[in-house]
Amino acid sequence: MSTSSYQELMIKNNRQLQPGSQQEKQSLGVSLPTLTEQGVHIESNVIQASDLAGVIAQFMPTSGWVCYRDDVVISADVPTRLDIIEAEYCAGDHSLMIKQYYGDEYLVVRFTPQLPAEQQQAYKKQTMLVRNNLKAHAMYTHYRIWYTQLTDDVNLGRWQPMAQQFMGFSDVIET
Repeated sequence: MSTSSYQELMIKNNRQLQPGSQQEKQSLGVSLPTLTEQGVHIESNVIQASDLAGVIAQFMPTSGWVCYRDDVVISADVPTRLDIIEAEYCAGDHSLMIKQYYGDEYLVVRFTPQLPAEQQQAYKKQTMLVRNNLKAHAMYTHYRIWYTQLTDDVNLGRWQPMAQQFMGFSDVIET
């Protein structure tokens, strides 16, 4: 199913789900998300903890968060502590996801936007409330949930979730 066909189905379905709708009820029973057609290049590497600060500094983040073993901090600064469990940073449409892999090794995943690719990709926006103890920094966190369109015989046209990309914080819900 192309993204334009998907959008038509989504609009028709979501109208039928509205209270008082007089349209013939053939909905799917749930609201479908709005998908935006775009490509993304996802690259991952395993690096040593000693290289982590340099990778983050070179990325030049504008927003981010870090989970230490005893705290979660919202900050775009390069961490000075060494007990990082997980972190996510963004700079515009580019993102960096960091997870402790094993011991002193970290998995670093880079998200880079691309023109729509041969393999169809799309994303939906997701907004979540920030925990109460972090709301002094921001009310909401924003992500993109990336989908790829399957092409095998059994699943032809199905949109499969493939990744979640951190897009930053704000005090307003983005639509």
